[in-house]
Parts: sequence; C-alpha cells; structure tokens
Amino acid sequence: NSAGIAIAVNYIENNYQAFVIDSVLKAGENIIIEAKNLAGIESVSAAAGAAGDTKVGSVSFNLINNRILAYISSSDLTGGNIKLLASDNSTIKSVSGQVNFSGSQGLGAAAAYNQISNSIKAYVDKNSTLAQPVLKAGNNIEIQSKSAASISTIGASGSLGSGTAGSATVVINIINNTVSTYVADANVTAGNNIYLLAQSLNETNSYGGSLGAGAVGLGAAAIVNVLNNDTEVYIVSSTVIASGQGSPIEIPTWNTDGKKLSDQNLNGLFIIAYNKEAITLYSGTAGIGSNGASGQVSTNIIINITKAYIESSTINNDTDKGKL
Repeated sequence: NSAGIAIAVNYIENNYQAFVIDSVLKAGENIIIEAKNLAGIESVSAAAGAAGDTKVGSVSFNLINNRILAYISSSDLTGGNIKLLASDNSTIKSVSGQVNFSGSQGLGAAAAYNQISNSIKAYVDKNSTLAQPVLKAGNNIEIQSKSAASISTIGASGSLGSGTAGSATVVINIINNTVSTYVADANVTAGNNIYLLAQSLNETNSYGGSLGAGAVGLGAAAIVNVLNNDTEVYIVSSTVIASGQGSPIEIPTWNTDGKKLSDQNLNGLFIIAYNKEAITLYSGTAGIGSNGASGQVSTNIIINITKAYIESSTINNDTDKGKL
C-alpha cells in the first residue's frame, strides 16, 4: 500500500503608498507621485504513487493581497503637469497534479485554489482637521488607478488500476479587486486637461481534467471562476476647472453598446471607469472500465460594479468655461 500528498502554499501581501500630506510643493515642470507594484506566484505541486492499493493527492493554495495607494491630502501643489498614479499587476500561475498506479485500488485528487484580492486607489482628499487640498497645473492633471490581474491554472489527476480507479480535480479561481480614483472636497485647476481614470483588467485561464481507468473507472472535475470587482471614479464636493487650452491628450472611447473604439485626442475634463473581464476554461473527464463513470461541472460567476460620476461639485464657471 502507498499514500502520499503534496501541498504548496504561497501568500503575498504588499502595502505600497506614495503620498503628500499637509505640504506645499511647487515645481517648474512636473510633479509625479506614483505607487506601483508587480506581484507574481508560480507554483507546482505533484504527487505520485504505485502499489497494490494507492491513495495520493496534490493541493496548491495561492493568495495575493495587495494595497496600493497614491494620494494627496490637504496639500497645495503647483506645477506644469501633476500626475498621481497607482497601479498593480498581479499574476498567479499554478499547476496541481497527481497520478497513481495500483494493482487493486487507486484513488487520487488534485486541487488548486487561487485568489487575488487587491485595493488600488489614487485620490485627492481633505483631512478632516486640515485645509482643503489645492492643485494647480499649467498644463494637465492626471489621476489614475490601474489594475491588471491574471490567474492561470492547470489541475490534472489520473488513477490507473486493475480494480477500482478513481480520480477527481477541483480548481477554484477568485479575483476580487477594488480600483478607485476620486477627488473629494478639493480645488483642482488645470490650464489644459484633467483626466481621471479607474481601470480594471482581469482574466482567468483554467484547464482541468481527470482520468480513472480500471475494472471500475471513475473521473470527476469541477472548475469555478469568480470575478467580483468594483471599479469607480468620481468627483464629489469639489471645484474643478479644466480650461482645455493646449495640446489634446489621448482618451479611450466606446460606442453606446460598450464596444471599444480607437482612442481619440481630446481636450477637457475626462472621468472614465473601465472594467474588462476574460475567462478561458477547458475541462474534461473520463472513466474507463467495465463499469465507468465520469462527470464535470464548470461554473463562472461575474459580479462587477463599474461607476463614473460627479456629485455636488462645480465644473468650470461662467468666467472660465474652457475651450469649446
């Protein structure tokens, strides 16, 4: 008889912040405040057994939990261009597999659990006990938060024996991110353009299979993908002036059906929330024998909130309407 199990556990937690608090900054050219993170996990777990009676399993557990913040709080900034940028690129690549050969009974399972849960924010706000933030740029002001999360998983199991041979594969992938860009209780003025962007791009690639071959052959596979992401951009309780006097900037555009069009060069104030999800899934099972059975279940769940709005704010004014 033989039995074995392989377990791989990987956990990444990062907290990166770039900020200006209760300060005065003046620059003849650019002011750039950026928080950026690249996180990646590559994991392989495998188990094998060979005996008269074998039981083997493989488990892979991978989690990324990042907090990326770029912000200006209760500060006075003056420059040619002001850029406030927060970004995260997280990837998980995992393989979990098992194989066993038995003379009588062989049972095996392979499981993979992968999760990316990040918070990426770029914002301007007022500290409750300090002054209202003031941003003045001769040219452009850009405030952007961007996330790109990707999970790729292979789960495979196989059991071969002269008696009963059964194998099962389970793959679970979860991407649960919050991407937020905002201006709250602030005074923001640009001689040219103001561009606020919250962007979330997520994808899962899942490949699962199982094989049971024996007098009694059993195979089962289950794959679950959950994409639950909040992407929002907003201006609230603020005064914002974008005069649009200068060179245009490149802005993504869509038609009324949400289809992405080519970028355009435009002037003015832009607040854009953009979310894109992609799921690729291949799954298969086989039970081979005088009594064979197999089954597979695949479930994809997408629960997203994407918002862009302006609330209780003044945008330009009668004396500075901006470029038409």
